[in-house]
Amino acid sequence: MVGVGLSMGGNFILRNAGEMPDFPLQAVVSVCNPFDIWLSINLMRGKIYEKHLANTLKKNLVIREPLNDAEKEIYSQMVKKFDLNMDVLKKVETWRDFDEEFTRKVHSRFPCCAQYYHEASCLQHVYKIKVPTLVLHSQDDPIVPIDCCPVDECIANPNIITAITQRGGHVCFFQGADG
Repeated sequence: MVGVGLSMGGNFILRNAGEMPDFPLQAVVSVCNPFDIWLSINLMRGKIYEKHLANTLKKNLVIREPLNDAEKEIYSQMVKKFDLNMDVLKKVETWRDFDEEFTRKVHSRFPCCAQYYHEASCLQHVYKIKVPTLVLHSQDDPIVPIDCCPVDECIANPNIITAITQRGGHVCFFQGADG
């Protein structure tokens, strides 16, 4: 069985491949992985994609409509349990602001977003990956810039093959063998 992860899913699958002693998959493919979430978020700061991602998070997690009665009850319980300010959440415009107002409250063991980003990132686990792994990234990825891909660290692990294309954007590749 092979696992494929795109973007944050690629980060998640590589973190698990490096962390889990008995990783259940036989191989992994990671596409346009941010590796270091803190770096990725900071490189995205101020770009149109950042606002789009924040709006998508809000739309899917905060202001999702319509809600059935069971979902309304769950939302109500979450607001109380985690002291969520829905008015503030509806106004966030950056991924980091969303994480400050939602993620960090729900995962309260993190004293700050930087700690959450560090623990959620797969970068520190790349050297421990023991299954055959393909890391695929594009040099023109506007959401997760090529600077986020730790090419040297990937190459240092004999279980990882790293492929970098000239074009492809974010998880959308259009380059053939002849360029």
